[in-house]
Amino acid sequence: MYVAYNTSANCYVVAVAGTNGNKDGDHNWYDTDCLDDNVTVTTGFPLGINPANGDKPDTKNVGYVSQGAAWGTTNLLNMQDPKTQKTIQSFLKDNESSQGTLIFAGHSLGGSLSPTLALWLYPNAFAASRWGALYVLPTAAPSTGDRGFVNVFSAIFPPTAIRGIANYGFWNQVIWNQYDVVPHGWTNLMNIQPFNVQNDVVWDYVQGKSCQTLYGPLSGLSADIVYDAINAKYQLLRAQIPT
Repeated sequence: MYVAYNTSANCYVVAVAGTNGNKDGDHNWYDTDCLDDNVTVTTGFPLGINPANGDKPDTKNVGYVSQGAAWGTTNLLNMQDPKTQKTIQSFLKDNESSQGTLIFAGHSLGGSLSPTLALWLYPNAFAASRWGALYVLPTAAPSTGDRGFVNVFSAIFPPTAIRGIANYGFWNQVIWNQYDVVPHGWTNLMNIQPFNVQNDVVWDYVQGKSCQTLYGPLSGLSADIVYDAINAKYQLLRAQIPT
């Protein structure tokens, strides 16, 4: 995660990285079971996210997110600047401005974590109003949470057209390609075209392995059962725009 600031635009961008191709256990949450391997278990949002170095902005759950998204967001909230020792929460609080713009952005894994992080930090209209403008720009992102999560996210971060970008230019929506496998997780993986179960990334992981679900440990799952269990929980962010 990195925060960039444009002085002339008075704009901060919180950029969340996608999957690290190097199998670095400290930074690659995909390879450490943080996101991809923990979507069959959900946790309450936002109370299921408990950073050691931060204060919860809200007091009640509004929905559920995947356990992996919760762990990944917790990792982001626990990160500290090596020089100032500030977390993202304390840094943004110190720089909030009614004249400033704040954008959360991320691709793939980062596209899932950036809206989760944004809604955790700014869970209501009052909190969001501390900035002149507040947006989220996720790309190629898998689904993060259930309908409750999506409903609240859409209320705080309504779809907003980006000036000068026709057709697919919207804030607060996932910008995605319909042939990309990642945005189809975890709600409609079976709709990927062309479909080939032998080459499916989720099937490759699940095949012959066990999964821990809300209903207890399951083993020897077929692809159809895995998809059915996951699809029942997750909800896409509204009005996604394919490119």
